Amino acid sequence: MRFRLTRRTCAIGLAACALVVLPQSDAAPAQEIIRSRADIDIDSLRGVLHDTGLEWELDVRFEVEVEDAAPDERFDAVLKIKELGRTLRDRRGRIITVIVPLEEPVEIDEKDNEIEFEERLTIPIDPGAICNPYCLRIYAIVVPRGQRRVLEKSDSLIRFDD
Repeated sequence: MRFRLTRRTCAIGLAACALVVLPQSDAAPAQEIIRSRADIDIDSLRGVLHDTGLEWELDVRFEVEVEDAAPDERFDAVLKIKELGRTLRDRRGRIITVIVPLEEPVEIDEKDNEIEFEERLTIPIDPGAICNPYCLRIYAIVVPRGQRRVLEKSDSLIRFDD
C-alpha cells in the first residue's frame, strides 16, 4: 500500500496537530527555554564496581569543563547505568538515575572563562539488579538546570573490582 501526500492530507494532518497542541498551550503556559552558549566537555568518566557482600557499590568519578557560560547558568550531570543495553533498576522497578548538581568548581579560569568541576560519588545498587558485572557501562549527560536539553554526553565501561 502506498501513501501519497496531497494538499488535503497535509491539511488534515495540520488540523489534527492543532487540536492536540492548542489545548495544552491554553492549559499551562510554556516555560521559557534559554539557549545556553556554554561549551561543555565531559573530560573523564570512570566507574569501578565493588561487591560488598550485601550489595554492589559503584564508585564514580568524572570531570566536566564548562566554557563561556553566563554567570547565572547552572548545570546538572545525570548518570545512568546500563548492562548490555538494559538500564538498571532498583528493587521497586525504578530506573537508577543520579542527578549531580555541578555547583562547586575545583578550578576557575577567569581569563579564558572556564570552570572545571570534579565529582566523586558512590552509588549503592541492589544485589539483584546486576546479572553480569563485567558488562556494565555508565552514561553521563550534562543538562542546563531545570531543562532536558542535552549539552554533552559520554559513556564508559565500568571496571569490576573482583
